[in-house]
Amino acid sequence: MTLFAKQTKITNDEVEKFMHVSDATATRYLNTLEKENKIKQSGKTGKFVSYSKI
Repeated sequence: MTLFAKQTKITNDEVEKFMHVSDATATRYLNTLEKENKIKQSGKTGKFVSYSKI
């Protein structure tokens, strides 16, 4: 959630780099936040996916 203080949309790659975690771990973090209704996914797959704070 700290990333959202600096920008309105983030990607899986940005989470990976910021937290120094693998792609799978970043995906799990983002999925958890989405299930908790804290963020919303835009796009379906690949490089077109971004997340925004609700």
